[in-house]
Amino acid sequence: MCFRNSSQPESFNSQRPHTLAAGPPRLEYNFAHQLPELAAPYEPAAPLPEARILVLNEPLAVELGLDVAWLRSPAGVQFLLGRGTDSDARPVAQFYAGHQFGSFNALMGDGRAVLLGERRVPDTDELVDLHVKGAGTTVYSRPGSDGKAPLSAALREFLLSEFMSAAGVPTARSLAVLTTGEQLRRHRTEPAAAVVRVATSHLRVGTFQAARMRDPESASGLLGRVADMAIQRHFPELAELAAPERYLELYRHVSAAQARLIARWMRLGFVHGVMNTDNTAIGGFTLDYGPAAFVDHFDPQAVFSSIDTHGRYAFGNQPAIGGWNLARLAEAMLPLLTPTPGVDSAEANRSAVAEAQEVLDEYSAIYTRALDEEFADALGLDPQQPSHQHVLSEFQALADEHQLDVAQVLRQLTDTEANLVEISSQAWHDTWSASGGLDNNSAALRDVVGWCEQWANANPDRMLLSRTNPVYYPRNAHVEESLASALGGDYSPFEQLWEALRDPFTRRAGLEHWEKPTPSPRGFRTVCGT
Repeated sequence: MCFRNSSQPESFNSQRPHTLAAGPPRLEYNFAHQLPELAAPYEPAAPLPEARILVLNEPLAVELGLDVAWLRSPAGVQFLLGRGTDSDARPVAQFYAGHQFGSFNALMGDGRAVLLGERRVPDTDELVDLHVKGAGTTVYSRPGSDGKAPLSAALREFLLSEFMSAAGVPTARSLAVLTTGEQLRRHRTEPAAAVVRVATSHLRVGTFQAARMRDPESASGLLGRVADMAIQRHFPELAELAAPERYLELYRHVSAAQARLIARWMRLGFVHGVMNTDNTAIGGFTLDYGPAAFVDHFDPQAVFSSIDTHGRYAFGNQPAIGGWNLARLAEAMLPLLTPTPGVDSAEANRSAVAEAQEVLDEYSAIYTRALDEEFADALGLDPQQPSHQHVLSEFQALADEHQLDVAQVLRQLTDTEANLVEISSQAWHDTWSASGGLDNNSAALRDVVGWCEQWANANPDRMLLSRTNPVYYPRNAHVEESLASALGGDYSPFEQLWEALRDPFTRRAGLEHWEKPTPSPRGFRTVCGT
């Protein structure tokens, strides 16, 4: 099965022609060598002779300079599952701590994931992680864990992460989904699977928390090495700065990246579902799609994760949770933010706290500005123009008040073919009445029609609209339909949906089914797969 993805990842674009290496890929093992205190060698419990690839993202493999034929071979399959035979290989499980649903857990780490190593992208020399989730137990596995992932969770991560990449949202990518040849039981019995993902690193807030816990006061020990690796991998422009300015700027960059990322989530209606600090990537990209989903309507209270029983990570809470997680990062980084030695320790600590708080105070303003920019692009407007600002704020207010299906409304605005200024109020009324997009809500219909006239008079950029608003969208009902068929052995709906999502801005014949705004199944819930 080959999916021809024409999109490019935002965080590690490579320029063709690609340099292809035959046979096993050459990897580096920087995390294992530089942070041995946070790395446990992976020793597979058992071979997996029945394992095979179900989905291989061949275009991404080519971008990484990987030999597609070799990856499909028995040796390649075992390599992707952390069972390669290269004597120099150093696959490791990463140790980290973290706040899970607000409570600190000091003993975490990769309980079912393995860092295979780092790969240099041809033509750019950028370093990315190859990482498999679901390969089996590690030293950090919970008691009774099998270390595997259900097939539905692996396929969900593949679809959602690749859509996010195609839509321009920073994210880990999905290289492959494999079955281990086993069956496992979660809320139902299904094939055991693993997903191989690619990311610019797997450093997270929880990595800093673990380093601070193991090296509580030193700025030159483990905590400093973690921070320097984060700079090297994500913000190399900071490397020439002296400490503590280097680390304060690292915190500032991470904070801004998180604000912009969550603004993109909110515009697309993405609900991460488990925003624990161990799932908050230092690089400012989306990591871990276990219980992720998308809202059908702009509902701040929307929760889909089966384990988020109190709604901590509800759709509308995500911006605030992002700030909360950044506060935890500041606590972990505090020794790195203190002034040079010789300064009174109490005064140094107060100074570090004040500087971190100043950065954290900026987070909300950056997020608000980024959200306005996201919606401005989606509406073809200029957020710097005062006349456009009112139209922009009115749309966000309408989305919240009437819980609009924002994705559908934006796409219908994009597809409006007439001269916008010449469309009468009655014509707008007839357009929205015929579309059914407002669910026969007369108040919403009235307000949206009135807003449309203001929007048309703002002379929106139609090309910008087309580049920003997807035709195809991973609606929960569509994703569940494709997964159910795959579990039954029929991958054709999955292939069709992936065909749509790999290039979500271009309408294509034969994909009409995946364009319909089908509502989520009643009582829809996602599971993380653990």
